[in-house]
Amino acid sequence: MAKPIFFVATLSEADAVFERARSIAADSGDVFKLDRDKFYIAFDGISVELAEKLGIRSEPFLGSGVVMPVQGYSGRAPTSLWEWLRLKGE
Repeated sequence: MAKPIFFVATLSEADAVFERARSIAADSGDVFKLDRDKFYIAFDGISVELAEKLGIRSEPFLGSGVVMPVQGYSGRAPTSLWEWLRLKGE
């Protein structure tokens, strides 16, 4: 079964939060960096748990940001993003 996918937008300390995401991901393919301060992550849990693990909502505090579950998507982005979302969402 696929893990839920979350979109994370950091508002401060983007690099530290992204590195934490890479360290908590089950494998390196579970994180897709969209921009310096935005990424997607496949995470087996809920948004509050992910925000706590990323250091956005807990101690030690790493940086501020928002974590949102991805229910659907649309737009214009690199093909690699659409492929990642499709594969992780299966």
